[in-house]
Amino acid sequence: MQGRRELVDDVKTLGFECTISVDDVRETLATALTLGGKVIMEPVTIPTVCELAFLEDPDGNVLGIADYKVNA
Repeated sequence: MQGRRELVDDVKTLGFECTISVDDVRETLATALTLGGKVIMEPVTIPTVCELAFLEDPDGNVLGIADYKVNA
């Protein structure tokens, strides 16, 4: 559980914060950019957990992507 936060400047996340598992965070971000997406948070490594990034789709929906294999 965590409090509401602003993944996009000055816009509090009011709904479900979704993070999906992907095979490669950086490749997924590159694909999203070519399709009109925007990187909200560059990839970070959470030791023993995953590599994590957040992106925004062209409609303004924000989601997290995580590669849990990087720490396997």
